[in-house]
Amino acid sequence: MMLKANENSEAVLCSSDENSRECKAEMIEWFVQGGPIPGHASFKKPYLLEVGLDKETSQIKFKMDATVRWIGTPVFCQDAYTELTVTSTDQIVIESNFACTWTLFPHGWNFKFSVGFIDFDKSIIAGNFAVSGGGLLTVGAGSGTFMMRLARKNTLLAQVTGDRATEAVLIPVGQLSPQILAAPVPLREEVKESKGETDPAERTLWESVSKENKADGYRHYLSRYPEGRFASTAKANLQTIEQREAQNRELALWSKIKDSADPHDFESYIAQYPKGLFVDLASVRAQRLRAAATEAAGIDAEMALWDQVKGSTDVDEIQVYLKRYPSGQFAGTARNRINRLTAASKEVHDLEMEMWNKVKDSREIGDFQNFLQAFPNGIFSGIAKSRIENLIRLEAQTEEMAFWNGIKDSSDPKDFDEYLRRYPAGQYADHARRLSRHLASLKAEREELKLWESVKDSKNPDDFDAYLAQYPEGRFTRVARDRQKAAALAKSMADIDFGRYHALVIGNSDYQYLRDLATAINDAKAVASLLEQAYGFEVTCLTNASRKQIIDALSRCRHTLTQRDNLLIYFAGHGWLDKAAGRGYWLPVDSERDSPANWISTGDISDILKAMAAKHVMVVADSCYSGTLTRSIKLSIATSGYFSRMANKRTRVALSSGGLEPVLGDGGCGHSVFAKAFLEVLEKNTGILEGTRLFNEVRRPVILNAPQTPEYADILYAGHEGGDFIFVHK
Repeated sequence: MMLKANENSEAVLCSSDENSRECKAEMIEWFVQGGPIPGHASFKKPYLLEVGLDKETSQIKFKMDATVRWIGTPVFCQDAYTELTVTSTDQIVIESNFACTWTLFPHGWNFKFSVGFIDFDKSIIAGNFAVSGGGLLTVGAGSGTFMMRLARKNTLLAQVTGDRATEAVLIPVGQLSPQILAAPVPLREEVKESKGETDPAERTLWESVSKENKADGYRHYLSRYPEGRFASTAKANLQTIEQREAQNRELALWSKIKDSADPHDFESYIAQYPKGLFVDLASVRAQRLRAAATEAAGIDAEMALWDQVKGSTDVDEIQVYLKRYPSGQFAGTARNRINRLTAASKEVHDLEMEMWNKVKDSREIGDFQNFLQAFPNGIFSGIAKSRIENLIRLEAQTEEMAFWNGIKDSSDPKDFDEYLRRYPAGQYADHARRLSRHLASLKAEREELKLWESVKDSKNPDDFDAYLAQYPEGRFTRVARDRQKAAALAKSMADIDFGRYHALVIGNSDYQYLRDLATAINDAKAVASLLEQAYGFEVTCLTNASRKQIIDALSRCRHTLTQRDNLLIYFAGHGWLDKAAGRGYWLPVDSERDSPANWISTGDISDILKAMAAKHVMVVADSCYSGTLTRSIKLSIATSGYFSRMANKRTRVALSSGGLEPVLGDGGCGHSVFAKAFLEVLEKNTGILEGTRLFNEVRRPVILNAPQTPEYADILYAGHEGGDFIFVHK
């Protein structure tokens, strides 16, 4: 009823935003390859004609006109036969087939609009569309979301009598009863034959094949339910698909043979498609090729003989041509030549004949020019002029070939540009254009790479600004922006004194009384190396350390470090957690399971840290530390002011893996899951990284790959004043 009310009126068809159902462009578009030319075709301003209901198939059928363009030029299309098929309340399809012509090239397009939304109040239809097709030298396809806004709103067909209809104001959708809104489109079989509900198996099969919309599916449905409820719709859809497949096969065959020089190809096409789209053109081409083949053989033989005798001064040789081809295309010329040669034997001075015999086989242009100067109207003047033209052409080709041979292996696009300037229609012009474009592109890429190599490790943000100004869409644009920000931040913090950095790294693998660990020593060595080489830490690394060695190392740190120092303590080894006491223990290699004599309490470590003069201390434990650490993580914007505040506040923080010992990671990397994540974050950093951000980036990969949850918090009773540990990449 909404379509009938908008008959003979222009609608708006546009590509739309799927969520807001608003037009992005007043048309829909798809890609078309027209011979060697790629481009986009557009379809807009549909015009609905002759809207009616087919009672046999329960389909709404009408004609549609529209404005179609390709690469900005108009495309002429016939009114499209269009069907609207309602399979169910949530499956409505509008299908149109357009036959079009661009210049002299015919092609056809199939449009399918899958309707997902209808607003009866505003006369709006929306959903997804797909278009495909092609023709002579043409192929294309595309898809997207669409919205069709019909011109006339708030009208329904209140009553139809014969061909006349009256209009009535549309009742708002909110006032319609649920039964009316949910009512399906009736089919003829439902009205005349149905006695009860549709067989559930039939409906299930129909929903499956109609969703797939393929010929085999409809044939399968009809074989099982030849008189089924949806039989007429299945037959109509099957007929449409078979017609389209036949047309596609015809178009494919024509595209394959259209440029053929074999008349059998066109005769085969006519036999297969006696009423095809291109049957008239195929018939003409077959006839022409047959006639041309016969005529060409005779012309070639005559031309071959004429080429042999046309330059001869022997009358008998020219007579041979006339005897064989008395009415040939060169017969008049041959007779004139004989007459002139006969007269020349009596009238022409022996000097001309003598001079011609001297120059006739020459390859020098000057010889024929001298002959023409002496005998401008001589018997052989025409031949002499022809020889000059041929020699000039040969000389030009030789010059072009020499120039091409000199540049063909060049890597400079300017050489090929110079060739095209000299020989724009030359023998190698197309190849030269391709090479020029390709080499110019390579040159631009090399220049960009050269500039990037010169700035990529720079600490000056101006260098990255220069790259981004020259290559705003370059290969390294995203990295350049990140490094520009990091360099600018580093530059703004050049006056901040972060102090000296020290690290005590402990890795215990080989235990005297406990189970050995696989990765602890490897983890410790890798952490020590990274901190020393990338961050400038002064590192003390202990492997398989006893209680005494660990306590002595902590004591040295206490007595030697000052307020300008930063200390990172990394421990990888066995741990034990006393949940009742809320206290953890590190187990040196001389620890015994049933004797805590050599265990090191994290509380004792906290006491040592409290007594240290070092301003910033961070404990990283791939084990446990002080029971369960809890702290809400708040990421701050990294500015020079923020880092200055963090650098001036006393810091005592701990980052633990959340387990009691290192957990071996997958993939054979030789590190625990926690150590691997810790190393990757520090390796990826190229500027300044605070401990809070380090924890935030380490936490997720550890949780995903091991049954433990990292924790990060202030160390209680150790003198923490609200700062944070800061890593500064060299």
